[in-house]
Amino acid sequence: MDETTDPERKTLEPILKTENLWKLYHAGKVEVPALRGVNFDVLPGESVAVMGPSGCGKSSLLYVIGGLARASRGKVLVDGNDLTAMGDAERTKLRRSKIGFVFQRFNLLPTLTARATLPSRSISMATATIRTASTS
Repeated sequence: MDETTDPERKTLEPILKTENLWKLYHAGKVEVPALRGVNFDVLPGESVAVMGPSGCGKSSLLYVIGGLARASRGKVLVDGNDLTAMGDAERTKLRRSKIGFVFQRFNLLPTLTARATLPSRSISMATATIRTASTS
């Protein structure tokens, strides 16, 4: 449903909103657009999934709406706070109070004191085995 068919949607303020959101990366002199004019909003209590093929901009979108990266153009509003108008320190403060992250690869393996003595090939095989076991 959209705001034209759902009267409750008209009265709620979005907890997250993007307006004409762009993220450009630079490869030498070439601009590579990861996001091109993204517009959406999420109301309180809604659940949203970001899905798409590899390279379509999912991670770039999440980094920008999470305040980890700056948008090239457009706006990101989190609970009414404009991330695109904030400096690094302000975005960090907002992230601490309003945004939660679960990093896919952060600290999947416990820190091992013996790890530094293992050959790098052994570490790679152990990591691959653990990843395979955790996905089944």
